[in-house]
Amino acid sequence: MADHIIAQNNVGFDIESVINKLVKAEAQPIKRLQEQNAQLQDKISAWSDVDSKVADLRTNLDTVTGYSMWDQNKAEVTSSSKDNLMSATASSNAAEGTYDFDVSQLAQSHKAASASAASITGNTDADSSTDLGLEGKFTIGGETISVGTSDSLNNIRDTINNAASNMSDSERVEANIVDNRLVLKREQTGSTEISIDESPSNGADEPILDSGGLDIWDSANGFHNETQAAQDLNMTVDGMSVTRSSNTELTDVIEGVTLNFNKTGTATLEVGPDVESMKSNIQGFIDAYNSAMSEAENKTNVTVEDDSVETATLHGSSLLRSFQTNSRDMVTSSDPDLDSSFSRLQDIGIGTSGPSNRLSITDSEKLEDALENNTDKVEALFRNSDDGGVKKLSNYVDSVAQVGGSIDDRIDVLNNRVDRNDERIADHQRHLQSYEEQLWREYSNLNKYAGQMQQMGSYVTQML
Repeated sequence: MADHIIAQNNVGFDIESVINKLVKAEAQPIKRLQEQNAQLQDKISAWSDVDSKVADLRTNLDTVTGYSMWDQNKAEVTSSSKDNLMSATASSNAAEGTYDFDVSQLAQSHKAASASAASITGNTDADSSTDLGLEGKFTIGGETISVGTSDSLNNIRDTINNAASNMSDSERVEANIVDNRLVLKREQTGSTEISIDESPSNGADEPILDSGGLDIWDSANGFHNETQAAQDLNMTVDGMSVTRSSNTELTDVIEGVTLNFNKTGTATLEVGPDVESMKSNIQGFIDAYNSAMSEAENKTNVTVEDDSVETATLHGSSLLRSFQTNSRDMVTSSDPDLDSSFSRLQDIGIGTSGPSNRLSITDSEKLEDALENNTDKVEALFRNSDDGGVKKLSNYVDSVAQVGGSIDDRIDVLNNRVDRNDERIADHQRHLQSYEEQLWREYSNLNKYAGQMQQMGSYVTQML
């Protein structure tokens, strides 16, 4: 605006104020379009809120009408003589039933230790870093270990652990130092002992493993200082003897069940449908349904307070009215092709209360009993019948919430209107700029003529 201000106003009135008012009047269509866009954006936001809730309902419907939810089993320790004696997980093909365990022995890995550094060297001050003065070879876990006269127990430990990467899983050994003694441990549990042998080339006069050397093993007597015996897991399952080399990840004792044991003692395991998980998923569906219905109501309701009436952003939407009515009709309907005792949600303790369009678990015990003892019939009610209320609701919600569905169509229409208004606003703004420039040009000419008239008036006055 400052570029248009002329140093001297020969017209005699505030032309800038006049032009501003004329421009402001000409800008009214822009203001109306901007107000329209603000209202449209409010509606887009409201539809987005509804879309979010309906999408959440769709996700939960996919869960309760899907296969995996109804294919879940649970393995639960219902009684035990000791805390944390055992644990178990069940897969979809788990053999249902009650199983009694009596664990008499846990599997453990074989451990053996050498003589102390002091005994090997005859030096009471010797420790794990002292040179042993031994020379020769021995095999452990199928790997050859070479020992030189300057090697200590620490050196032998490191050589064994480095060689362990080349050992098979069933023979792998771990070496450690405890109280200045070399301790060998077979990594796998079970009744198999550490695989170890003296190298024949050492001869009887230069033992590495036998007395006079590490004093840990000889071919005649075996291990000299066995700190932990190699043993299997021993137990009975329903009175039948079972032996395994490991305590954990046992998948071949009960079909579809993975077992882990931590202590000896007795325990009872029950394997069956995962009622808690199924009930939790059903509650998730109920919560999502209620949230979607509540959102639809909030966006369409009318509030009357004293003499004022306030309507929600999407009041009058036929889609949302139909959505609420259709959803309630579907979710409360029954399927005549199903078992008459399991043909509607109300039959398993789920229903609406009063006039509100809300679901709830009205009888928790009834629902749990149905899930535990009639899982197949409850599954049929939720997912196996296209005429069932939940499946019909699922298909209907898909048509409303999917990409290109009913809600998407509403949002697209509104966004297109906003875009068209933005284009019109841009056109008006370009026109407004031209209009203002035209006013200033006309003022400039008027001011020029006014100046000429003033000069002529002065000249005539002088002549008179």
